[in-house]
This record gives sequence, structure tokens and C-alpha cells, in this order.
Amino acid sequence: MKLYVMPVAPNPTRVRLYVAEKNAAGARIDVTEIRINLVKGEQNAAEHLARNPFGRVPVLELPDGTYLGESLAIIEYLEECYPSPPLIGSEPLERARTRELERIAEMGVLQPVARIVHATNSPRPRSSVISLSGDKGVRLGQNAITCHKSLKYGFSYERQRRVATTGTLHGARSYPRALRPH
Repeated sequence: MKLYVMPVAPNPTRVRLYVAEKNAAGARIDVTEIRINLVKGEQNAAEHLARNPFGRVPVLELPDGTYLGESLAIIEYLEECYPSPPLIGSEPLERARTRELERIAEMGVLQPVARIVHATNSPRPRSSVISLSGDKGVRLGQNAITCHKSLKYGFSYERQRRVATTGTLHGARSYPRALRPH
């Protein structure tokens, strides 16, 4: 399989961390990473748009030549293909809690941080940038994640928490640096 990524972007980082955690826990997921440089506009090339018409990363190319183009769909697909050891959870409530935490990280942390990044240092044209709305969403997301830390979900929660929050926060720290002129 091939995974098309930009390493500093949060959604590809989420998938990369998931694969790393899964392999560290004993699974053997063989994925070749191919970098797509978003700053240079490689996501708009016809070759990449054939993989994902939205021009986004990550994209997972499957052995049969088909593609998955959303991070959570990729993670759930890999979890189904490589169920042992379970990273998302093996029981319905564990899986629901993992998905709940994933949405909290995405909606409460990633989206507000993305607004800040794109309002202050974005490669996108100014007309397409969402206006800056402050850091209230970031604080709410951090509070929700802190609250979830006190709940006991076991192995799958702890590993998925690291994948969800580390990927989101890694992207928040790294993305603006990658866009600065050298």
C-alpha cells in the first residue's frame, strides 16, 4: 500500500502515528509513504487529483489500485484489515469512546488551530481563508481532552488518545514553520 502525505499536516500525521503505534504493538502494516508538497501545490496536479478529487492528503492507495482519502476512513480500514492488536477498541463502547475523542480533538482543537494557521500564515489565497475567531475553541478542546483523560478506557483509549491528540498538536506546531519563507 502507498500512503500519500505531507508529514507536517495534521491529518496525514494522525494516520502515520496510527500505523506507527499499530506496528509498535505487534502488527505488521507495510505502507510506503509518498510525500505530496502542499506548499508547492502538488495536491493540484492531475495525478494527485485522480487519487483524491478534493486534492487533500492523506490518501491510501490499496493493492487493487483503489483509494481512500480521509484519515478516519483510512484508520478504520486498517483496523479492520489488521484487527490485532486492537487500537480503536475491541468492544462497542471502547470504539464509540475512541470515535468520540477523535471528534473532540478534531472539532475542539484542530479546526480552531487551522483557522489561526490559515488566517496568519497560509499558502491559500486570502479570499479562501476563514476569519480568525480566537482561541476559545482550542481551550474548549484541551479541556475536553483533559476531562477524557480521567475516564478509564484501557489500552485502546490510551494509544488512540496519543494518535488523535499528538497528530493534531504536532500539525498545529509544525505547519506554520513549514510555510515560512527560507
